[in-house]
Amino acid sequence: MPRPRPFVLSTEQISKETAFYSIGFLTISFKGTVEEAVCAGSGSLVTVGSSYGILTAAHVIEALPKAGEVGLVVGIEDPSKFQRQTIRMEHTDCVTLREVTNPEVGPDLAFLRLPEETVGWLKAQRSFYNVLKRQLDVLNQKETTESHVDVIIGIIHELTTDVPSEKRFVRRQQFTAIFGGAKLGVMRYLKGYDIFYYEPTKDFGFELPKSFQGTSGAIWRFYVKEENNQINVVDRRLIGIPYYEDITPRGTREIVCHGPKASMTR
Repeated sequence: MPRPRPFVLSTEQISKETAFYSIGFLTISFKGTVEEAVCAGSGSLVTVGSSYGILTAAHVIEALPKAGEVGLVVGIEDPSKFQRQTIRMEHTDCVTLREVTNPEVGPDLAFLRLPEETVGWLKAQRSFYNVLKRQLDVLNQKETTESHVDVIIGIIHELTTDVPSEKRFVRRQQFTAIFGGAKLGVMRYLKGYDIFYYEPTKDFGFELPKSFQGTSGAIWRFYVKEENNQINVVDRRLIGIPYYEDITPRGTREIVCHGPKASMTR
């Protein structure tokens, strides 16, 4: 069987495809009268049956307060349309799977079910990925096309910056998510889970961050097909949840992720 031809897929072609499913968490504190928010991880908006919530790593949820406000970050193209958006943790429900003695092995997964009022306003501006709709295809490894590309998406803590504010005593912060290529190196099965080891790839004109802290968003797989001498995206799937960062013996950075079996069934 001939090998698929190599192809180039621009970030612009696929980044917006997943941006509407992505969300970030912020912990909120005060220094005097000034509110300060700190990146606390990322997740993906999903539905599981009739439940709407956020799929992420368990250590992200465990680091959030059990009650009180937690900020939510969604992507916006026009900063003037920024709105402060929060949830109260006591109004949520959560299911977590976490192994603390050996964090690289996992499991490290969580589903945070959101209250109805939060789901309402999120639906107006975001999208929820239907996990059960794609479950059988993912678990049966049914590939849409021969060629695909994997990407990692999530908010990066070190890329947080302060931006000018028009109001006195009001602090404005900008939180930045990455959307970059990810090369699958090794796949393992441990304790009934599938674990993927990805190496982030350096795109032209973009420097990789020193740390991927906060990148617990998702691994997406885009299936592509050549038509009329153009590369077109014909399908996309959420296939993994990043939860651990490591350095390989070769000195390269490695992102450990739960694969489709763990992400779609647990």
